[in-house]
Amino acid sequence: MIPLHKLKTVKIDPAAEVRKIVASGGRDRAPGASGELSQVYTVYRNLKTLGFFRLIAEAYGNRECTGGSSQRINDLFSAETVDGHIYFVTEITHEALEAFLDDGLVLYKLRSWLTDCFRKACVMPPGEDIAARWDGIFHAPGTPLPKGVKVLPFYNKALAPGVPGVILALVFEKQV
Repeated sequence: MIPLHKLKTVKIDPAAEVRKIVASGGRDRAPGASGELSQVYTVYRNLKTLGFFRLIAEAYGNRECTGGSSQRINDLFSAETVDGHIYFVTEITHEALEAFLDDGLVLYKLRSWLTDCFRKACVMPPGEDIAARWDGIFHAPGTPLPKGVKVLPFYNKALAPGVPGVILALVFEKQV
């Protein structure tokens, strides 16, 4: 059961999240039980209801996408990592979606690329400027990301009960 109130704040610390990803080494493995994707979807809907994605969007001066049948604003899928298997939840803000100048199926088209970038992050050596190195993976030459779009990770070994996962929020970083 979810609380009836909305979240008031979300701690956005990409460096801490990337350190957790590096520490996992890409070896987390979902148990493979039936219904895992359904559990992850329930977690996603609860986070959406509580305002988690709205708070992330607002922290970057963006607006949360809240619907529209012609726009795909989220994607949930499972994928192999380095030596494991986890679930991905992706969400895009309105401004980031507009930066793509696309038909709205952006996250579906980026699915394998985001997974590849995540695998690269799993094997990064720990150290200084880990958030900058994370950004470097996503903004390497040939990136499909438009200038200004940033990928924010939120990693959890138990995104749903016993199911490891990562939330990747795509936001547009406005120039000040």
